[in-house]
Amino acid sequence: MAIFDLFSKRKRALSKTTPDVYQYDVIPTPLRIQLIHIWHDSIGNPHVNFDDQTWTFYHQIANTLRREWGVLTLTKENYQPSDVRQSYPDVINRFGMEEDVDLVLDIVELCCLTIDHAVRGRNWIRGEDANDIADLAIAEVNERFREHAIGYEYSDGQLIRVDSAFAHQEIVKPVLTVLRGSRFITAQAEFLKAHTHYRKSEYSDALIECCKAFESTMKIICAKRKWTVDKNATASALVKACLDNGLVPEFWQGHIGGLKNLLESAIPTPRNKLGGHGAGAASHAVSEPLARYVLNMTASTILFLTEAEEKLK
Repeated sequence: MAIFDLFSKRKRALSKTTPDVYQYDVIPTPLRIQLIHIWHDSIGNPHVNFDDQTWTFYHQIANTLRREWGVLTLTKENYQPSDVRQSYPDVINRFGMEEDVDLVLDIVELCCLTIDHAVRGRNWIRGEDANDIADLAIAEVNERFREHAIGYEYSDGQLIRVDSAFAHQEIVKPVLTVLRGSRFITAQAEFLKAHTHYRKSEYSDALIECCKAFESTMKIICAKRKWTVDKNATASALVKACLDNGLVPEFWQGHIGGLKNLLESAIPTPRNKLGGHGAGAASHAVSEPLARYVLNMTASTILFLTEAEEKLK
C-alpha cells in the first residue's frame, strides 16, 4: 500500500522534530500499529479473511515464539496453544504490550520471514500476485522503520541493525547482493551471523564471524581461480595468495598505501586480540564502535575482493 506524505509528516520535517539519528531501544506504538496493518495486508487478517492459510500462518508464528522463548502462551490470557484460532490474538496482543525491544524484533522478524517465504507461495485471496504483495509489504516495513528513525532493516531473511544510512546503502546492501550467489553461501551465513551478534550486543562473537566471512570469501575466490592454498590457511596466507596471483595490480597496491597490510590487519587483528583464543578474551571489552567498524570494514573488503575477482582476466 502507498505511503502518504501527510500534513503532520511535512510539518515535523519542516520543524526538524523528526529525529536525525537512528534509535534502537524503542519501538513506538504508531510503528507497531503500522506493522500490524502491513501484516493484515500481506499475511492476512483472520477476522476479515476467513481462510485456513491465514490462521495457519499466525499459528506457526506463535508456536515458534512459544518454543523459542520457552513459554506456553505469549500473553497472560488463557490461550490454548493447540487452538489455531487463538494464535492470532496471542501474537498481536504480545506484540502490542511487549517492552523488551529484542522480543518485539523477534516478532517482526518472524512475520517478515512469513511474508518473504510463505506468503509468496500462497493463492492470494484477492486475486493479486503473491510476489508483488510480499515485495510491497517488506518494502513498507523497511520504509516505516526509516520513517520512525528506528535503526533496523529486514534483508536476506533477518533484521539487520543500520548504524549509518550511507554505510548500509553503499556497503552492506551491495555486499549482501554479492553474497546471495550460491558460491558464497557460507560467507553470507557468517556475515549475517555477525550482524545478529552485533544486534544482540555480542560484539566479541561479531568479530569472530566477521573474520570467518572474510576468510571464506578469499577461500572461495582461490578455489574458483584454482590458486593453491592450504585448506587450513589463515587470513594472512589467503591475502598473500590473492595478491600474489594478481587479484589486485601491483602498481595499485603501492598507490593506496599498502593494501596487503590493510587487508591482513583490519579484520583479523581485532578478532585475534579481542574476540578469540579462549577464556582470556573475556577480560577484553569489545566496544560497540569497534564492532561496528569491523563490520563495515568486512563488508567493504568483501565487496572490494569480489569485484576485483570479477574484473580479473
